Amino acid sequence: MVPAAPTFLCPPGIAIRTAGPVERRRAADLVTVAFLFGAPPLTAENQAALTRAIIDGYKDEKRATAFVAWSGSAMVGAVLCVCEGVERAGFPAGWTMLRALGVAGDANGRGVGAALTLRVVSHAMTMAAAGVGLYTAEDNLRAKRLYERLGFIAISSVFTLYGLAYRRHGLGRVGAEALLTNHEDANHANRSH
Repeated sequence: MVPAAPTFLCPPGIAIRTAGPVERRRAADLVTVAFLFGAPPLTAENQAALTRAIIDGYKDEKRATAFVAWSGSAMVGAVLCVCEGVERAGFPAGWTMLRALGVAGDANGRGVGAALTLRVVSHAMTMAAAGVGLYTAEDNLRAKRLYERLGFIAISSVFTLYGLAYRRHGLGRVGAEALLTNHEDANHANRSH
């Protein structure tokens, strides 16, 4: 059983929980739309491969925990937390991988992506991960700014995946723990005023 998200991770009006099987399929659809809407035009072959990778990731309940963000009755975001086999993706053994994060278009700018990222970091720390890694497309400036603001740093050169230029980013355990502590402290201070 995955522990519940600490309340300090969620912006007002947003709830994050672990996805069940039906929610995982809806999450895969949401993330696919978010990815394809935000990406530059892809060839039909690359679009099909990216879509298949997202769907397969959300189906894989053994290797990945899916978290979904809700605003009332609407799913507004989703992300995968992969705890096994991340070495195949170029990350060190013992790390966790944040994968396939997507936010519904009307929820952009509300803190959903940051909350889902923090949820993965929190889960990784409870699993005693040595760090958290992710890929981001070089032209996805919104995602790059978010991850950099949260302390992730580039840990690879650029590589091509699905016809897009990607780079690996990582956050070690010390940085992840500091991120969660600072975020909790900031939210506590905001609630005190």
